[in-house]
Amino acid sequence: HSLMCGDVLSTKETECSAFAVQLLQLKQLYIWGPFSSHHLLVLRLMGSTNDPLFTIFDEDMRSEEDLLRHCINSSKKSIVQDIVLNRLVARYWFGQYTDASEWALKYRSFKTTMRPTDIYHTFYEGLAAFQLARSSEVKDKWMEIGVNAVSNFEAWVKLSTWNFENKLLLLQAEHLLVTGEIKEAVHKYEASVQSAKDHGFIHEEGLSMELLGSLYSDSGEDTKAKQQIANARHCYLKWGALGIVDVRTPLEDDEE
Repeated sequence: HSLMCGDVLSTKETECSAFAVQLLQLKQLYIWGPFSSHHLLVLRLMGSTNDPLFTIFDEDMRSEEDLLRHCINSSKKSIVQDIVLNRLVARYWFGQYTDASEWALKYRSFKTTMRPTDIYHTFYEGLAAFQLARSSEVKDKWMEIGVNAVSNFEAWVKLSTWNFENKLLLLQAEHLLVTGEIKEAVHKYEASVQSAKDHGFIHEEGLSMELLGSLYSDSGEDTKAKQQIANARHCYLKWGALGIVDVRTPLEDDEE
């Protein structure tokens, strides 16, 4: 959960490595499965190509793909959902929105009951859908998914403003942008930035800034766009996400 809340990634990686040692010592291989997928997501966001997670398994399970296949065949649906969610999150942050939407659909196929992870699934599925609605020939399909995400967060925010307000505002901003309500979208993006900042979600503060910067860029407001992208880049670096910072907020030639 703390990973999704934007805790500094280097801190999470240190914690993951220490916990891995404990799991090995206690021979808790069942717990190792979902944990190893979380650890791998942290490493990828940090820009690390290390994959030290599966060395304890036999030759039939040497990758996350092997682990996913094993859990599907063993009907370990909760672990499958954890792995699939991590892949959805990774694909979104690396700008692979079509792949993200496919992993979001797979998550649904393994759903049996409501889980806390459904919140993050809904958030990233909605964000990916609004991205795809910008240019897809099947815009209505993606808009339906995005609007459904907005509706869910409108209900969830009543349970916890702290956790859900900035996410709702960001989804609303994306919806308004796709429907061409630019002025209203700007206000929602700005409100999402402030809410994320107030509640300590550094990664989502950066994301809101980045998407606002993209809006300004598409509107020809280059100065505002550069400022927002620079602010987003600062947030991503503060988060420790070296793996995505140049993907999502690349420096221009005169900034390098």
